[in-house]
Amino acid sequence: MEIIEEVIGVVDLDEFRLSLLRVLKRVVRSDAAALNDLGPGPDEVAVVVIPDPPPGLFPHYVRYRDQNPIAAYMMRTRDGRASRFSDHVTREELEALPLYQLVYGPWGLHHQIAFTLVAGPRRMLAIALSRGEPDYTDEERDLLNRLRPLLISAFRGAVEHTRLRRALAEHGDDAEFVAALREHGLTRREAEVVRLVALGRSNGYVAGELGVSDRTVAKHLEHAFRKLDARTRSQASTRAWELVSAAKADRTAPGLRSASS
Repeated sequence: MEIIEEVIGVVDLDEFRLSLLRVLKRVVRSDAAALNDLGPGPDEVAVVVIPDPPPGLFPHYVRYRDQNPIAAYMMRTRDGRASRFSDHVTREELEALPLYQLVYGPWGLHHQIAFTLVAGPRRMLAIALSRGEPDYTDEERDLLNRLRPLLISAFRGAVEHTRLRRALAEHGDDAEFVAALREHGLTRREAEVVRLVALGRSNGYVAGELGVSDRTVAKHLEHAFRKLDARTRSQASTRAWELVSAAKADRTAPGLRSASS
């Protein structure tokens, strides 16, 4: 539940990635957590890692990434369920790999568990958790596999929301966004809260931005949800963007332009 509460509803893609890594690293006790976006070419690699790796390791990771026994298995089988180094190779076989000798060994990471959020023929997006000792347990693997469908859904929601937000960025500035929501019956503060939620911000971020408590944010959202006929943050965000888009269309409609000229 701690993992779900941390990431569900966070629809800003960058914030989602960091929130997911932080909570997984904490709950499934790990020394490092990484989101790996691996494309087909040797230079098509994007990695978000917490904490930052020691200097000089990343070029070795890029060069020898295909030696990762979990990634190799996933690319071969398209099985994105959580698995460990020890599910695929012995400790001796792992330590013989240049990837281990130049990356994981110097970093002090001897065990890893990973699962995918995306596993297509030309791209794999995976979450990898690593630690020194001990190995990851069956219980930790099973927990990640139970969470995986929910995290995939949340990730897709964040991707779609980010795409929608960029596509609709032309629909006015912050004041116009708030004005469109106020026309629908929201108070100014409710509109300001919904605007930030529609931009993918968490309740904690909204509270800090507006100088109010988390509880106050939740209360504003409760009232706003009722006025927007929404039950979830995602529904409220979608409805908000629809209202802003409609307001923009009304302002630029040919009939309105001719009437005002």
